[in-house]
Amino acid sequence: MQAQAGVSQARSTLNANLVEADNAQSQADRLQSLFKKSGTSAISQQRLDDTQAQARQARARADASRTAVDSAASSVTAAKAGLQAAKAGVEAAKAGVATAQVAVDRLTVEAPIDGQVVQKNVNIGSYVQPGTQMMAIVPKDLYVTANYKETQLADIRIGQQVDLSVDAFPDVDFKGTVRSIQNGAGQAFQLLPPQNATGNFVKVVQRVPVRISIDEPPPRDRPIGPGMSVVPSIHVD
Repeated sequence: MQAQAGVSQARSTLNANLVEADNAQSQADRLQSLFKKSGTSAISQQRLDDTQAQARQARARADASRTAVDSAASSVTAAKAGLQAAKAGVEAAKAGVATAQVAVDRLTVEAPIDGQVVQKNVNIGSYVQPGTQMMAIVPKDLYVTANYKETQLADIRIGQQVDLSVDAFPDVDFKGTVRSIQNGAGQAFQLLPPQNATGNFVKVVQRVPVRISIDEPPPRDRPIGPGMSVVPSIHVD
């Protein structure tokens, strides 16, 4: 913007000097013609010389102004080139930030849930390979997986209220809600599910996992977590 203003000012000065130079040259030409016709009787040699000198000075100022305009225009070009270089630098810096952000993201491991870290297998400075289990997390939203017999599922429905008795804290009454009933017995999803051979079939009552959420978080002085024994009582009426 400043370079453009300099160009405009230089051009204004050039225009003014060109007008002054044209006027001075016109006056010098008139006096020269008059001097040739009438000689020194109408105009003195000194005046003619002074007028011609003034015309040359005005022309010189106009030439200097033209040079100033060219210089200002060069400054504008240089400023534009500098602007393009600055923009390229900004884009390069943005690319560098994006690359650094990718590195930071790869160095950050985010847990999919909120909870308490247990069974931590790493320490500060440890190196881990992809797929390595670094820790376990006990979620804040606790639930109970009750393995009911398939003969007990007839009256169980999602949304029913549940009384929970935790062996570790028999004096605390926990409340829960049935959230889901697995479509299939738990044995069917084991790594090596049982395959009863034809002709050697023994009917065994299967267990079906029923997920029960704990409605309120347990008291801080009564922590519960995975692996603890719980006896659920579902209100089926």
